[in-house]
Amino acid sequence: MKVGVLISARNKSKRLKGKLLLKVSKLSIIEYLILRAKNLKDRAEIILSTSSDRRDLKLVKIAKKYSIKFFKGHKEDKLKRYYQTALKFNLDGMVIIDGDDPLFF
Repeated sequence: MKVGVLISARNKSKRLKGKLLLKVSKLSIIEYLILRAKNLKDRAEIILSTSSDRRDLKLVKIAKKYSIKFFKGHKEDKLKRYYQTALKFNLDGMVIIDGDDPLFF
């Protein structure tokens, strides 16, 4: 069974613009999310699941920096985006980490 860890993140916040790119100490929130996911014991495939919106290109760039895969899908429908991600990477199951929860554990 192939399981993926999806980091669900978009750069579309209206109340706090660019919150995933905000630095806490030396790293951005999205970088902390990626590093925490890489520390999971299971070592499942980590995939950034984001939208095709041009504002999310910065998130894709960071995913590449940390050598994780990414998928750019539907701008609004995150369930459709998850489904499309699973199809693209041939996943049987997913664990979804929300971009608004950088302290997941």
